[in-house]
Amino acid sequence: MKEVAHWSPRKVADWLLEHAMPEYCEPLEHFTGRDLIGLTREDFTRPPLCRVSADSGQRLLDMIETLKVEQHMEAHKNGHANGHLGAGAAGPGLQATPNGVPNGYRKEMIKIPMPEPERSQYPMEWGKTCLAFLYALSCFVLTTVMISVVHERVPPKEVQPPLPDTFFDHFNRVQWAFSICEINGMILVGLWLIQWLLLKYKSIISRRFFCIVGTLYLYRCITMYVTTLPVPGMHFNCSPKLFGDWEAQVRRIMKLIAGGGLSITGSHNMCGDYLYSGHTVMLTLTYLFIKEYPLQPIL
Repeated sequence: MKEVAHWSPRKVADWLLEHAMPEYCEPLEHFTGRDLIGLTREDFTRPPLCRVSADSGQRLLDMIETLKVEQHMEAHKNGHANGHLGAGAAGPGLQATPNGVPNGYRKEMIKIPMPEPERSQYPMEWGKTCLAFLYALSCFVLTTVMISVVHERVPPKEVQPPLPDTFFDHFNRVQWAFSICEINGMILVGLWLIQWLLLKYKSIISRRFFCIVGTLYLYRCITMYVTTLPVPGMHFNCSPKLFGDWEAQVRRIMKLIAGGGLSITGSHNMCGDYLYSGHTVMLTLTYLFIKEYPLQPIL
């Protein structure tokens, strides 16, 4: 684009026609580009420009300001520093104004709004996750204590025999099946832990997991205390009752917590927690979380 200051009167007339302002062609027929960008609001208060438009030349002045900005941007693209022409770049007849800005350009700061850093739509909030973990841990410990309490209330299997079970009336028991169930649960928990480490929103998903598992264990300890069932089968070997020995009960609770409540670790040999299975809780919950929150494909 040729600099506005170098425009001839013909180029000025073409620019006016291009921008739908033919009414200014006659009053400005002898104006060059330098005269055009030098127009001010006072020029439109005197003839002949005062008789051309009813808006006191506001539209033309706005178009001239836009033209100056476009020219400024074009000069910046062509290697001009900060919108100023170099000393050797001025053509014949071009003189710089006292403030060092050539061709009537005004020196103004152009503010470019910087975009604010994007906030995640899903904040991590690790503090809430820690509270959810403490909630789940408290419910797990409370359930362990309740198992020990309910164990003291279970009637002996010699006094109250197990409830009838139609399935085991027709099929023999598989002694190692319960151990396979616990091993399967440990594998699922391990897989869920590995998958959780690779997830993007670890805090949010773990918070959901802790809240659900904590609530399920809280329900478990309530139902165990409210309804005490007899031993499921004659093959169960329950540890002896302590009859109020709280010190021994505390040691038994700590052993149960340390062993994760698993029979294969030798930590769970108490009876009375069969109404609401903790093994079923962990098997079902870990499987559902693995299925619900799969890893995103790389490609």
